Amino acid sequence: PSSILILGSGVFGLSTAYALSLSPHYTSTTITLLDRSRTLPAADSASCDNSRIIRSDYAERFYTAFASHAQTIWRGSGPASSPSHPFHGLGADGRYTQNGLLITTDRPDGEEVYIDKALKNLPAREREKDVRILGSREEVVELTRHAGGAATGCRGYVNYSAGWADAERAMGWVLGKVRETGRVRFETGEVSEVREREVELVDGRVMKADVVVVAVGSWVEGLMGRWVGGRVKRCPQPLGYVKLGDEEWEQVKHWPVHFNVTDGEWDNDWMDVVLMVIGTLMIAHPPTKSLKIAIHSLHGYSTVAEAAMALEKLAQTLLPNVAAERKAADEPLVTGVRLCCYADTRTGDFVVDWVPGLPGVMVAGGGSGHGFKFLPALGEQIVGILEGRESEFKEKWKWP
Repeated sequence: PSSILILGSGVFGLSTAYALSLSPHYTSTTITLLDRSRTLPAADSASCDNSRIIRSDYAERFYTAFASHAQTIWRGSGPASSPSHPFHGLGADGRYTQNGLLITTDRPDGEEVYIDKALKNLPAREREKDVRILGSREEVVELTRHAGGAATGCRGYVNYSAGWADAERAMGWVLGKVRETGRVRFETGEVSEVREREVELVDGRVMKADVVVVAVGSWVEGLMGRWVGGRVKRCPQPLGYVKLGDEEWEQVKHWPVHFNVTDGEWDNDWMDVVLMVIGTLMIAHPPTKSLKIAIHSLHGYSTVAEAAMALEKLAQTLLPNVAAERKAADEPLVTGVRLCCYADTRTGDFVVDWVPGLPGVMVAGGGSGHGFKFLPALGEQIVGILEGRESEFKEKWKWP
């Protein structure tokens, strides 16, 4: 194509722009990235958060393998250890912290659930070297009891090869790399309609391109509802922070990321398979000396007030000692509450495919709350699908 227009500067859009800019196949192609935000990384993007889990713990081997590949890049190991690698240094300078992942379930032993499948899918060497099994509620709690915590779940395991990324800083780093190529033109504007090989902006401007890649995250449902038809749904999920004093922080700063994932039967016809999108999360965040807590539920939350109540209840369970102290001092436990809008799909699989009936337009999204970790590996696969290359990714992320 002589021109490619990418809508959105989040993980899907920015990684696609970077992959295109590095490919010799597009040296004569005009690559434009359009975002409604004048400042990038966009503050209202789900990708622009201070922490995201980097893990390879999945119940499906496809994602275990893909995430393991991405993890080696975050760590700067393997090919990514070479200065010539396009993502060399991504995880440096505090952009990636490997302090482990505590993953638990409320389901009793004997009933195979998500974490059992995820544990089986981990490479044997990783299971032997980095994983500690927690077979009871007592073992789960003991992991954080010394710091006055009360990790939830009746069993689980810790994978010390996992960690978290400072998402906003990582996105800023990749953005800088894209700018360095000099191959991508950045434009500002809000899209009102996507049409065949063109988009119209709210100010009346029309931008044309041979290929339009729609990577607008949770906004895709509102922008392309006629075409998406409920395949990707906007799902607001709450996150907030528990600010800690110096002494409190010293007790918790080495805690692993804690994810209690609950899967199973849902009384909702829309989601038939759950791919690690349901659960509660806690991450220790050094720069702010705070604990980030988040919830990813099936239905989402409609208001910040509703979200704040849910987070307060969760924080009281996770941090009973801190909660008691805040209550005695008549101080709030959870602050900085906001809704982070995910783009959820029925299966938790991404959607990267041409839109049927809309020539020249591709959707790249449906991150379902677990897409960020693939930042250094996603763009290459999106470009491969754009080019029509046969692959497991093309089949997995096809139009549902």
